[in-house]
Amino acid sequence: MTILPTYIWLTLLSCVLHAFSFTYSKQFLSFSQNRVKLAFYSQYAVGLLGMGLLPFTGIDNFVDNVGLILAMGLCVMIGQVAYLNALRHGDASFVVPMLGLKMFVVAALSAVLLEETYGPLVYVGAIGVFVSLFFLNDGKLTGSFNALAYVTFACIMFGSADVIVMTLLNRGVNGFQVAAFVFAIPTLILMPLSPLLFRNDWQVSRGFLRTLLIYAVVQLAGVTLL
Repeated sequence: MTILPTYIWLTLLSCVLHAFSFTYSKQFLSFSQNRVKLAFYSQYAVGLLGMGLLPFTGIDNFVDNVGLILAMGLCVMIGQVAYLNALRHGDASFVVPMLGLKMFVVAALSAVLLEETYGPLVYVGAIGVFVSLFFLNDGKLTGSFNALAYVTFACIMFGSADVIVMTLLNRGVNGFQVAAFVFAIPTLILMPLSPLLFRNDWQVSRGFLRTLLIYAVVQLAGVTLL
């Protein structure tokens, strides 16, 4: 009997956690209709938890990679805004499986920028996402054009963020540092500006805070495992 390598189990667990966090993030819409605010605050929550990793990871690789770290944080935030807008226009059973498009974005960018290629099984798995989409919609591939456009753009942003992660890892930044840096640093920069960015809509209710905490714990755990 062949035993699967540890990294495969970690990847699968990370996928499960991210599937939960992406689906759970639709709860944000019950607290505000400002997608930019929701995207920023969800990343603030993950960033505040990520700061807890900094004493253990160190910041020795930060200065040399600050541009990539900020770029990844920006990609994640823009992608989150697009994703939340997709959820506004389409049902989660359509939008969430469509995130499988990210696999093709990562494959294309990896081939062009990192000169890396993937085996046929990777593409077979990505195609399987669309098969699941078919069944989730009772055999009908229905969804608004706006939902499709937003989730496609979100996949481009999230895929770009994943390629930046691979670049950071190739530069010697370890996984825990990536998990801490990419969320903590943008949070340190942007969070103090929230009262100016969102004016009268910057405060957080207790219910929203609880929802953000659950999302952040699961999201950070998934990123760390990945």
